[in-house]
Amino acid sequence: MGFDDTAVDLRGGVIQRYVVKAITSGGLMSGNSPVAYTVPDPIASFRAFKAGNIVTLKWAAPAQPVAGIKVYFVDEHLNTLGQPNDVINGWVASWQSITADPIVGTAYEFTIPLASRSKPHTYFFARAVNSMGQEGFLTDIVSPTDGRFVAATADDPRLPRLNP
Repeated sequence: MGFDDTAVDLRGGVIQRYVVKAITSGGLMSGNSPVAYTVPDPIASFRAFKAGNIVTLKWAAPAQPVAGIKVYFVDEHLNTLGQPNDVINGWVASWQSITADPIVGTAYEFTIPLASRSKPHTYFFARAVNSMGQEGFLTDIVSPTDGRFVAATADDPRLPRLNP
């Protein structure tokens, strides 16, 4: 038996969360199923490696089919702890997608923009994109130059090798 939720318009970018409960004919209810979302699962692993002005980005895409991966870039980090909302919102708005369309595949070579080459660090995060254009959950921020931002997820031997 299936259920199609036609009351929710997914084009607005709002992530919907669903759980299922089984109910017996006597009215006994089970616990919640695992949570399911309307966006792709998180990317399992995300890494960045730098050689000159080229950053090689590698990831392991979610298990379910996705339209691609959106990767975002910024050349300054801000510790948002205790910052006022307008400062945080300005920094969040400064992140730029490195491509117009989602990237298909598990790697991409990004050329650092000329204006960012004098900065000491570059930072990236990625999100899987479904066929409706909805972006999924964020990865951790990674940097090929700032040791504080190495990926928090360990390489999984079942995933494609992420070393350069």
